[in-house]
Amino acid sequence: MNLPSHEATGTGQRETARKRIFRTAAQLFAERGFHGTSIRDIAAASEVSVSTVLYHAGSKQQLLERILADSFSGQTPLLQAALQLDPAAMPDFEAFLSAHDAFIDVLIEHSVEFPQTRRLWLRLLLDEPELFAKLDAEYSRPLVERVMTLLQTLRDRRILATSDEQLRLFVASIDWILDGFFSGGNPTGDALGQPLPHAADVQHLAAFLKAHGRSFFTPRS
Repeated sequence: MNLPSHEATGTGQRETARKRIFRTAAQLFAERGFHGTSIRDIAAASEVSVSTVLYHAGSKQQLLERILADSFSGQTPLLQAALQLDPAAMPDFEAFLSAHDAFIDVLIEHSVEFPQTRRLWLRLLLDEPELFAKLDAEYSRPLVERVMTLLQTLRDRRILATSDEQLRLFVASIDWILDGFFSGGNPTGDALGQPLPHAADVQHLAAFLKAHGRSFFTPRS
């Protein structure tokens, strides 16, 4: 395949263009909706040609799926941390809380790295529920199920005193809090004027979520 002429000057520039296209597309999809955003809109906002967008992304739906694939890639620290969750390494309630806090830190770091993905996820849920369900099953649900399995194992080993319903509520509540925070936050502004949270607010969020876990879970007496 022949590259567009302005992309033929090196891998670094291609990677920079790709990152800019994906970030811009996620922001536009979140702001205008999937069907309200065209490839031409993405190209114009990314300051590249339509052919460059198509080279890096393919079709509009392929672009959407690649945005989500990037943020849920097994190469991200979040997925690596999820794969390393091991109930055998949590022999008591204090060990669980330590692992809980470490995972919250990684989860927030992931949200900071991909804030536009959370906004996009919410927009898909509201505007494209069937597409959301398809993508959720492919990218998000496996992570949720892994966390649920860990929590259920700890409950069955009598480290946690929590029902399945309570566990599901807790896992969902973390997502709700993160979605709300990273869809709002405090405006520092990015290329498209979307709000990004201040570092101090992210630290407060981490402390809140860790306290949330401590108020939610109780050790088995």
